Amino acid sequence: MPADLAVIGLGPFGLPLAQAAVAAGIPTIGYRTGPEPGSLSPAEQRRMLAQGFRVTTSAAELGRVRTAVICAPTAPAADGGRHHRPVPAPPPPPPPHQPPHNTLVLGYPQPP
Repeated sequence: MPADLAVIGLGPFGLPLAQAAVAAGIPTIGYRTGPEPGSLSPAEQRRMLAQGFRVTTSAAELGRVRTAVICAPTAPAADGGRHHRPVPAPPPPPPPHQPPHNTLVLGYPQPP
């Protein structure tokens, strides 16, 4: 069954997003982009898996979701403000067979 949401990047920003989506009943898959640190307890991880969350390594699965959110952390500028440099080590691009009418969001944190 295709998921409604793919969270690409399961680090300190993507993992809480995936956790909230699963808790809200949204069918969600996670896509790891590297050795992201997990911040959930084992009990929280088991709860997410019991609610249907799963991690995939298949780029083809990303093409079957309605919405994909790319969570890419960036470091602040040297002066502590915002920077507009390219996102470091971006996740893989969406598959070429991405269906029409789905949403792709690139989200990376910036201090207010």
